[in-house]
Amino acid sequence: MSSTARRVLTGCLFFSGAASLIMEVAWSRKLSLLLGNSHQAVATVVASMMTGLFLGSLLASRRLHRIPNLALGYGMLELGIGIYGALTPLIFTLLGWLLGPVYILPGPVFLFVRFLLVFLVLLPPSAGMGATLPVATAAISVGPSGKSTESGLAGSRLYGLNTLGAFIGTLARGFLLLPGLGLLKTTPTGAAISTAVGGAVWLLSDSLFPAD
Repeated sequence: MSSTARRVLTGCLFFSGAASLIMEVAWSRKLSLLLGNSHQAVATVVASMMTGLFLGSLLASRRLHRIPNLALGYGMLELGIGIYGALTPLIFTLLGWLLGPVYILPGPVFLFVRFLLVFLVLLPPSAGMGATLPVATAAISVGPSGKSTESGLAGSRLYGLNTLGAFIGTLARGFLLLPGLGLLKTTPTGAAISTAVGGAVWLLSDSLFPAD
């Protein structure tokens, strides 16, 4: 991978981290309205995100050898996250309708079913977010011979930039996006950033990220 391609992919991880946290915090706010309790909403989102990040990174690391073009695979992950994120307002509306009949269940059973439904809804994008870092790290660290070079150094840099992006995304969501755009438009904004990142990688895949 050329130095230009490495810089492009590294920049993408920064914006990916920002988009992920914008959507995560917006999901927490939206679910607090749906669940009627902000503490339960935050706990559900965090539990789903942590589980998804774990499963996504684990599955991605075990299947890296099956991906012919790692950079393009990263782009497809970002596109998937962005598209799913854009659909979450509709998904949450449908989820509210699904929860209606569940209210007749006993209290503890209802709470568990409600948690499980929300957990499963957020698991796919969370798993995709977890898979992005190992795939992007492998794309940058794999040399022409097919062997990994400086994967630890590349991973630490990408993780740092991804975390910095998450920090910036959290600040932007709290002080700019939510007050300026409102909750309804904040989630699509994060989804648009993720989709733009994936689309950019996909469009540049032939010139910057040729298959091995």
